[in-house]
Amino acid sequence: MKIKKALICALAMAIIPAAQSFAGEREMAAAREIGYLLREELSPERVEVIVADDGKRAWIECAGAVISGIRIESMKLDAELAELPANIQD
Repeated sequence: MKIKKALICALAMAIIPAAQSFAGEREMAAAREIGYLLREELSPERVEVIVADDGKRAWIECAGAVISGIRIESMKLDAELAELPANIQD
């Protein structure tokens, strides 16, 4: 009985980090894609994007962006994402 419990615990410990790693990779890929789109649209001097909560939230900071010819020195956005697209890959 103790061996079964030990094997189940070892299996769970092996599976959980793999699932977290996959979620982290998708979040990083989504952050890169969002950053790329923001660079295309706003031409900021600096942009930082963090996607978290399994792709449900994004925190975005831009510096030196231009919107309709108006320079925005600093912009911070906290966004709720509808859903990560299935085609987000590394």
